[in-house]
Order: sequence, then C-alpha cells, then structure tokens
Amino acid sequence: MRRGLCVVGLAAACTSHPVPHIGGDGGADARFDGAPVAIDAAPDAAIDAAPDAPPDATPWSITIDAPEFPADPFTHHAVTVTGPPNTEVSIATDRIHAGALFPFDLVLDGSGHGSATYVPCSPAIPTCVGTATLELVLPMQPQGIVEATTPITIDDPGTGIGDGSACAGSDNVMYYRSTDYPHPAWTFQSAANAVWSVFTYPDAARFTIDGAQRLELSLQGIATPLAAGTFTNTQLSPPSEAGRAAMRLVSDCDGSGRFVIDEMTEDPVYGTLQSMTLRFDESGCGDQAYTVGCLHYVAPPTTPPPGPPIPDPSKLAVQVYEADGGGVPAGTPDTTAIAILTDATGAVVLDTTVDSFGFAQAPMIGTGELTVIQHSGFYEYAHTYRGVHAGNYVVVNAPPVTTGPMDSMLVTYAALPPNSSPNGLFAPCMSGTGVASLGFPVAEINFYNGCRTSTFNMLSVIGFNDGTPSEWLWQTGLDHVANGNVHVAGTWAPFTTANVSVTNVPASIPSLFLKLSAMVGSGVGEIGRAGVDSPAPGTVSFALPYPVGGGDGMVIDLQSENGLTTNDWITKVLTGSSANVTLDYAANPVPLVSSIQQSASGASWTETGGGSVDVRTVFWRGLANQKKVIWMIVEPYDGHASSTLPVLPANHASDDPATDPALELHGAAALYRDYDVTPGFTLTPPVPPYETRQTGAQTYDMAFPY
Repeated sequence: MRRGLCVVGLAAACTSHPVPHIGGDGGADARFDGAPVAIDAAPDAAIDAAPDAPPDATPWSITIDAPEFPADPFTHHAVTVTGPPNTEVSIATDRIHAGALFPFDLVLDGSGHGSATYVPCSPAIPTCVGTATLELVLPMQPQGIVEATTPITIDDPGTGIGDGSACAGSDNVMYYRSTDYPHPAWTFQSAANAVWSVFTYPDAARFTIDGAQRLELSLQGIATPLAAGTFTNTQLSPPSEAGRAAMRLVSDCDGSGRFVIDEMTEDPVYGTLQSMTLRFDESGCGDQAYTVGCLHYVAPPTTPPPGPPIPDPSKLAVQVYEADGGGVPAGTPDTTAIAILTDATGAVVLDTTVDSFGFAQAPMIGTGELTVIQHSGFYEYAHTYRGVHAGNYVVVNAPPVTTGPMDSMLVTYAALPPNSSPNGLFAPCMSGTGVASLGFPVAEINFYNGCRTSTFNMLSVIGFNDGTPSEWLWQTGLDHVANGNVHVAGTWAPFTTANVSVTNVPASIPSLFLKLSAMVGSGVGEIGRAGVDSPAPGTVSFALPYPVGGGDGMVIDLQSENGLTTNDWITKVLTGSSANVTLDYAANPVPLVSSIQQSASGASWTETGGGSVDVRTVFWRGLANQKKVIWMIVEPYDGHASSTLPVLPANHASDDPATDPALELHGAAALYRDYDVTPGFTLTPPVPPYETRQTGAQTYDMAFPY
C-alpha cells in the first residue's frame, strides 16, 4: 500500500509505481516489472558459508535550506532529497496547512538527488504557525513508513494583518498583491479615476471598482454591525456558518482570511457609509495562495436636495408624483403634470405645469375642482378632486412610506425555544423584515423618512417544527440607530384566539372572506385569513390564531362578493388588539352599488338601500385621441347615482375624451365609502380607531387589464 499523501492546493492525484528492492537476499531471484533478474550466481553452499553481513545503511535524506522561517507564501525554500538513483519518491508535511511542496512526487536523478520548492503557509490560516516535519516516503511502502524527515518551524512574520502602505493617502484606493505558486505573483492597485460602486448594510459592505474588482465584508455570521475592529478566521462571503466573519476578495475558495477595520464613519441619520480604511489578507485554494492588501474609501460629498415648498394654508396645494408604469422609482415628482383648478362658478383659478417638485398651489375662495393630467407613454392619467378648498394639500400618486432615503438595523436573536425558528417579523415600515436562514437566523429591518421615528415597536413570531403553536414577542420603545443592532429577547407567549363575530349578515351573500392583520407603526402585516361560502343570514363567527396583546393595532378586513362586478366590505382598524371583535352590517349602512353603465361623459349605476357616504370615487377608462385614458374622480356624495367627467379648458382639448368622435369605452367603476367617525367628505382616512364600510361595482371589462 502506498502511504496516503495530501498536499494542499494541488488537485493532482497521487500515483503508484512498483519500486525495486535493492540489496542481497541470499541468492533468490527478484522481479522488476515482471522480468526475472539473476541477482547472484554463486552456489547456495558458498553463500551459506559466508558470515552474516551488516544491513545496508539507509541512504535516504530530506533537507531544507532554512529550518526556521516566517509564514510568508511570497518567499520560497529549496528542498533537497537524496536516495538511490532513479527512484520515485513522495514528499509532504506531517500536518495540514503547514505549507505546500512542488512537486510532491519526483524521481531522483542518476546520482540519487532530487529537488523541490517549499512554499510556506500564510498567517491568515489559524493553524499555520508552529512546528511541522517534512517527510519522505516511498510510494509502495506500507502506510506509516517514513524513510526520512526534517523538522521545520514556521514563525509569525510579525507584520500584522494586511498591508496598508498603499492606503495612507486621501485618495480612494484598493491595493493588494497575490501569489499562487507556481504562477507568478501579481499586484493590483486601483486608478485615481476608477469608478467605485459601494453597497452597505448594517452588517456588510461591498466595494466594486470599475465593475470588476470586488471586496465583500460581512459580519452577518456574528450578528453584529460593521464597526472598527479585528476579525480573523473568516469564511467565504456570504456566510454559511454562525460565529465567523466573512470576506470575499480574489479567491472564490472558502479559505481563511483576516481583516482589520481601522476607521469607519457613517451618516448619523441614514447610516450611509462616509469613510472606511481597512487592511486584509486571505488564503486561497491552497497553502501557497495568499493575498494581502488594503482599502481606503471616502464617499463623495453630497448636498441634500431642497425639499418642496411648504403648502400655504390659505391656498389649495397639490403635489404630483409619477404615475405607475412610468418606469421611474416610486416617489419621483412628475415635473410635466398639468394642474387645473376651477372655482365653484367654473372659472379657471389655476392652469399650470407643476414645478420641479411636482408642486403647485393657488388661492381658493369657497370650494372648487382640481384636475391633474399626466402622460406616460401611450397612457393619459387624469385625477379630479371635487369639493376641495383652501388648506387642502392634495397628493396625486402618493408614494408609499417605503420610498426615499433608507437606513437599516440588524436583528439578532437570543436563544430560541427548542425546535423553533423565526418565521415572522413586523416593524414600522414593514420592509426588509424577512427572516432568512444561512445556518442561523438573519434579519434586517429598513426605515424610511415616511415611517422613521426615534423609537419603535416590533412584533416577532416564531414557529415550531414539532407542531407546537406559534409564539410571539412584543417589544416597545426600541431605539432606532441607523446601521445598529436590535435584539429580540424576552418571554415568548403562545398565540391565542381572536374571535370575530359578524352580525346582521344579509341574505343571499355568496361568500364571506376575512383577513386579520397586525399593525406596527405605519406597517400592516397579515396574520391569518378565513372564509365561508354561502353563509347563513344573521351571525357568522370566525376564530383565528392571533398574538392578542401584541401590535400597535389590529386591522380586520371583511369582504362579501355579490357577483363578479359587485362588492361590499367592512374594514375595522383598532388600536392595540382584542380577543373579541364585532362587525355589524347594520351599524354603518352604505347604499349598495350595482349595475354600473359607462358613457362617453361619465358613468351611472343603481343604488339600493339607505345609509351615508363620505367619499365617492369613480373610475373611467377609454381610448381617446390616440391615448389610453384612465380617469379617477374623487368627490362628495350628492345623492345621485351618476358622475360626469369634468370639462377641460379649450387649450387642453387634446386631453379631453369628449373631443374624440371615435372614442372607445373600456370600463367604469364606482365606489362608496363611509367612515364611522367622519361627518362628511374627506380626502384622507381618519386616525385609528375607526371603521369604514364600502360598496362598489364595476363593468365587466374593468376586471381585465387595460
């Protein structure tokens, strides 16, 4: 059997060759490659009469030019092997990560000599430094037989982590030098005009230079935000093992590395990286592969753009954002939108293109009508708001709270109960709250201007793989720290039951569908849902698991369907949470809308039953003037089951569907909404708690994309 050898960094497999036995053996024939060879022709008697000869002295040796040296793969050492001429031998170290030998299989020359190169391991490998032994073996010898050895000592080079010599100036620079024997060593240094792309997270950073060179750092595995410090024994980024930092540079091998963040500054509000200086080194795919270098980065100075004008309370103000489908990020002002404001007599008060913030305002006496027209490719979007007055601030296509400048926080978990894992996280912006698993729970929560506060609350949920019901943990008054840590710790509580009773259910409702959500700050996340077909009139009860006692609020959505084109639903928003909630169809009646009909000038429908309406919304679609027109009208309820499109000034004839004799109708819808705490027309929902009842209907073609 050949002695098993492993040399780090080489993929070549060891080979086996028969090796002749050299030396007398009493006249017996020896075989070399299967051919009989006469060793000694002397008669047996003569041999038997000869006195015993001492055994041959072992001819093997292995030596190195220096028995003690630093851990530095950039320096190489000469290894010499001696033995019988033309013999194949193998050389290796007695422990893993004690350097590499090239070649590790060799054939001695005619004088019995051979040579190899020894490359030390790198100090980035935790087990590199120390004593080791170079060993010489014969390929066909039994396992464990070593013909010759020589000891070596690998010292700490004393140079510290990385090489920061090239990063001491003020310019952005990444520098490293690499070796991977037997390939030539090489050096990289970024140019002064290089293009940097930098992405940062609470626990990670990625630097890309000229779209090619890249450095990744991650502390995700140790669940801590990036900060100045020393991190050793790294794994390949992204991490797959808890308890270790991660890095990725030149090598895609999961070799060990180290890095030191000497300084790091962040924006105190948004946590964006302002500067970082670090040194690093990493081992590659073998002991002989090593990279050492540094990075210095300073973000370019930025001047925050000025905000939009503050609305004048004595005027009606409007701000317009890009319509959906415009191909731009949400929250981008539409600087080409047209704002048209008329007073109660129909006189034009304002007809203008909004400014660079999508903003316009004008004085207003009494109530009036505001129409905003936008264009996006083949589409025309129009919004009309009736019953508006001075002091109203109308926002068209209001962006979600999850737009604009963002910062993040890293979520870490205390010891979880047995057989459990995180499966839900509810935070104010309800963004970036997915819990991933890389062998350990990982989560980040994002904050934006629209939902960022100095302190916040958080609802965490865990599930069990043994059938145990889910449990929850509610934390309040947590400090918001951009790129900081938030720790999930406390006493977990089992889910209880939220009982929702729906009373005075009308007859002939095909189905009821209930959705139960938790509200944390301005974020709303679904907890559970249930439904029933063909409910009996009267009272219908639902029981859903819910973290009663957790959350800033509870949102219950109940929807009944009366055919494809007609709907009736109730939404109840509570502060806190309750184990028992009642929704009463008779408590807040709204006329039922049905049988809607579209015309060139608007829409009409049938309404049945009584009740009040705070806001009426009408949608109208048509192909006019070679554009797909989508019009939304928000107006007070006037007691009539119809609504008409506004008449635009003559200078906007090309945007007015009424001017196209070949107009094609493509659908209409009407929606009634009433809030239980609002006495009349309003442009915005009230502050919780409140309940709203909605009924609506649409033409058949509104069920399809346009």
